[in-house]
Amino acid sequence: MSKQMKLRLVFVLAFLALLFAFLLLPRPIVQDVDACQIYRVSYAQADVTDKLDLQQLALVLSGYRCSRLPIPFRSYAQSDVVLEIDMLIQGQPMHLLLGNLNIVYRSSGSGAYKIRNSQTLLYEVGNLLNSTGLQ
Repeated sequence: MSKQMKLRLVFVLAFLALLFAFLLLPRPIVQDVDACQIYRVSYAQADVTDKLDLQQLALVLSGYRCSRLPIPFRSYAQSDVVLEIDMLIQGQPMHLLLGNLNIVYRSSGSGAYKIRNSQTLLYEVGNLLNSTGLQ
């Protein structure tokens, strides 16, 4: 193998390693709190949207991450969901489900992204609800 061919192989392998590492690193659920508009929050199947500080909730969400690689998404039972948040992020719809699913998704046809530390996120949202006397 020539020196030039070895160099190309090294560059290709380095590129693939960087791409693989990037895909494995989680991304923030909400990158820009100012570009996040939460319009519905359901806790235990009750609408609590008007009772929460939605800007504070967006700030909480910005501290959590989800995978970059989608997983297949299917319909779900409402009993699988403890917390549901519907929002627009930079004008694009985004839905977050916590409970048995722990995912964030844009639409059912595009796949879902697994939320990291989902139980801690649910606990933190529960604290927000407690501070308003809802839980």
